[in-house]
Amino acid sequence: MRYTRDGVLDAGFGSAGTVQTPVGKRAGISALFWDAEGRLLAAGTSDGSGVLLRYSGEGALDGTEADLLDWLSKAWNIKIEIADGAV
Repeated sequence: MRYTRDGVLDAGFGSAGTVQTPVGKRAGISALFWDAEGRLLAAGTSDGSGVLLRYSGEGALDGTEADLLDWLSKAWNIKIEIADGAV
């Protein structure tokens, strides 16, 4: 979910402000990180394995390759940024 500064769901992100990606039966997010380009990184586990997902600033799943070591090092230090009025 992404909210605007006014505290309402950001309709420009995903489907009416939310994104859901099925990754397994037992899944959980451990860390979220917004990068300088406005992409969201979600790191966690699914069925006992590590999962790393990246989304565009609009909430679309981004299938491009990333420097995973750099992303992982950033993911475990949770950081919140406010860009364009959205958290």
